[in-house]
Amino acid sequence: MAADSFQFTEQIDNDHFSICDDVARDVKYVTFDIGRYGRSHHTVRLPAPATECEALQVAERYLSEPLTAAYFEAVRMHDDIPRDFRGLSFSELRARWPSQLPLVRGDLLGNNRFLERLVYHRRTGELALLTGS
Repeated sequence: MAADSFQFTEQIDNDHFSICDDVARDVKYVTFDIGRYGRSHHTVRLPAPATECEALQVAERYLSEPLTAAYFEAVRMHDDIPRDFRGLSFSELRARWPSQLPLVRGDLLGNNRFLERLVYHRRTGELALLTGS
């Protein structure tokens, strides 16, 4: 479902547990899926070392950007779009989408928006966001 901003859904629903570390500032890159089936990924290099929670927010801001035709085609090229979008051009998708809900990059994740784990690679400083449906 589209919204003005994208947020991952945490698999663990517990008020006393946070999936990310909000203390250590050692994340230099964050990598995450940008398509429904995990065939397309994106990496953001952070301007300064960040916490895991800050890196997660960077990924969510990236996925909250408006969906463009070029972005749609780049993900579609890898056959990594939700089934409901298959066979549609970008203009057809926009025509079918409710006008009150803008399409954002995260909409291409479909059900692949459930954050299951964060994997931090100490040697490279990369944080991988592992998602599923």
